[in-house]
Amino acid sequence: MKRVVLLLGLLLAMPAVSAERRDEPVSIRADRIDLNERTGRALYVGRVKLVQGAITIRADRLEAWQRDGRTIRTLAVGRPASFYQAPATPSDEATEFTAARIDYYVPDRIVHASGNAVAARGQDRFQATTLRYETGPRRLSAGGQGHGRVSAVLHPKPSTLSP
Repeated sequence: MKRVVLLLGLLLAMPAVSAERRDEPVSIRADRIDLNERTGRALYVGRVKLVQGAITIRADRLEAWQRDGRTIRTLAVGRPASFYQAPATPSDEATEFTAARIDYYVPDRIVHASGNAVAARGQDRFQATTLRYETGPRRLSAGGQGHGRVSAVLHPKPSTLSP
């Protein structure tokens, strides 16, 4: 029974990644782990570090919810929480989000970061009150609240055309 509960906890925490990455083992370290098979909720508290393939999530607290055997949402909270994905190919760049709160809606493949949210890919950087990233179409939306403004630093990409 302990093995089943532990396995359920690992599956609950898995972020939605490509099919080949879902087959990779998940490593989770935390000060405390609470799993509830009946509700499909997993809670990891205290210096949480989740690693699966190219994905690393760090948080003070990580929650995951599962329905019908599939992860539907994860929530990382911290000062700040971070989501890092290593480059998929040598020509790709690493992607990282940091924020007080990072929600990942798995079926929709949407990352929503709020509370001093920062998104970085390579040298490009966005900072805003909230960031929304759709992983499929690779679409980023950034917004401020009140007097908050959005800032971005974008570096030109080298031209692949010869003069």
